[in-house]
Amino acid sequence: MISNFFLPHFPARYFRHFKLDQHFKFVLDSAAFGFKKPHPAIFKEAMRLARLELKDASRVLFIGDRLDSDILPARELGMQVLHFNRTKTRPGVESTPPGIPVIYDWSDFD
Repeated sequence: MISNFFLPHFPARYFRHFKLDQHFKFVLDSAAFGFKKPHPAIFKEAMRLARLELKDASRVLFIGDRLDSDILPARELGMQVLHFNRTKTRPGVESTPPGIPVIYDWSDFD
């Protein structure tokens, strides 16, 4: 899990508090790491933490709700992407461009 956050290590504490940490091998937050999405360094660090090389990027499915900082940079590195489009709950959010897989709600995984 990659998070742009302004307090170091807060996302990991948040996940532990709500017992979500068991679903993730790591939580990489920008405040602790020093780079924010869309910088390629944070995506590459996530690959390293997942014990994958950049040549294995196509094995990764990156799910994000922002095109500019999540979907486009992950796709540029060769990852598979899934846009969590929040236009139904957040007016003014960009719509998903053609050719990018999309969901509108977590229930879309059913």
